[in-house]
Amino acid sequence: MLLARLAWPHRLSDMHLQFGWKPERVSRITNTLLHFIFDRWKHLLHFDSERLTPERLAMYSIAIKEKNAPLDTCWGFVDGTLRPIARPIYGQESVYNGWKRMHCLKYQAIIAPDGIISHLYGPVEGRIHDSAVWTKSGMSEILDAHAYAPDGSPLQVYGDPAYGINEHLISPFGGAFISYHERE
Repeated sequence: MLLARLAWPHRLSDMHLQFGWKPERVSRITNTLLHFIFDRWKHLLHFDSERLTPERLAMYSIAIKEKNAPLDTCWGFVDGTLRPIARPIYGQESVYNGWKRMHCLKYQAIIAPDGIISHLYGPVEGRIHDSAVWTKSGMSEILDAHAYAPDGSPLQVYGDPAYGINEHLISPFGGAFISYHERE
């Protein structure tokens, strides 16, 4: 039932016809299952330091380098995504994203070269900037503790210019024109 509910487009009224239960019951069962799954597996949504060992992170950085990337120390990619929502009756300013001109929730994810999401954070209000989501997620502290190669050198995730640069985060220079030194 949960997979049927999460399939798109699938409204509660559709499931009423499919399962013969009232939409309220389908909603309650779906939400109960989602909460159970989240409570049991939520630790996998955050940085999994047991799976993302220094050896694995180094292997990821080598895989990225082998694809002709100019960086030797990049092990993953970070970005925020907006998921549109219906315009709320109350507090719509907090979820309105003026850049995309829609009401939405924002999520941030780090993905590794093998396609697995290594970290997922959100939802947060749609108006919040990517760099603020990065700060709220606490990823800087997590990467300070875990994002190192076996030899102790720091490894980075790559994000768009909104994220900035620090020991574990790297991004390109912003703007349409970059100087010769920036290009180098």
